Amino acid sequence: MKDAIISKVASAASDLYTEALNAMQLDEVSLNLPKEWVPIVAGKQALMHAYSEYHQALVCRSGKNQAVGRKYHKELTAAKKDNELIYSDIVPEVSNLKSPGSAVIAKILDVQSQMTENFTDLFEKLVPLSIHNAMVAYENRKAGIVNQERACSLNLPAAVEDLGGDTILNRSSKNLNSCKRVETGIIDKLFSDLPELLERNRAILSEAMKDLDNEATADREMKEKFKEKWSRTPSEQLQAAFRSEGNKYKQILDNAIQADHVVKEKYTLTEST
Repeated sequence: MKDAIISKVASAASDLYTEALNAMQLDEVSLNLPKEWVPIVAGKQALMHAYSEYHQALVCRSGKNQAVGRKYHKELTAAKKDNELIYSDIVPEVSNLKSPGSAVIAKILDVQSQMTENFTDLFEKLVPLSIHNAMVAYENRKAGIVNQERACSLNLPAAVEDLGGDTILNRSSKNLNSCKRVETGIIDKLFSDLPELLERNRAILSEAMKDLDNEATADREMKEKFKEKWSRTPSEQLQAAFRSEGNKYKQILDNAIQADHVVKEKYTLTEST
């Protein structure tokens, strides 16, 4: 292929890459593209431009009269000497050189959101795994509640199992009462264990805060005793994070106590009814 044709095709490709690069730098587009795409397209645009200039230089070189104007600065002296002694051609200014031109062999097409009429987006229902698991748990829970409400409205399975008359207690009722007694006993035990667990947690937290206070007191005494010789970081600064954690856990314990009272009141009210 001739150098002139290659130069024009490369120039057209460079223009297309330039328009693509400008479109990719828009905010609404750049957010949805990988970061490495922009430098890749910019590099290809520069490469096509270099191809165009290189082959146009070969065209100019064959014409002799434009070669001097496109040579590098370090060869300018030798080129002038050759021209004055041999060719005696007029050296044109760089600004007067003709551009390579462009041979358009492709056109820009608008990217459509749907490629065909029956287009199906394979990623339309794709969600993170945590959301998928939550949706599955929700559907299972909903199905269980619906089935339970439907069975209760039909008095099932008690209505199916009650085949022996009123004098025989059906199996479902027995199992329900047994489970209720077991669960009630477990809940009562948890309520009885709460005060002991609470006091244990308070004791651990109080002991930790007391150790911090003792350490801070000792640090102040050493500071007063040795003055400027005691150059270590003040204890208040070193303990800031620990005291913040201690206050956070104290708040957690207070909130837990309040929540326990609310739950216990509701549980007692439910048991009484």
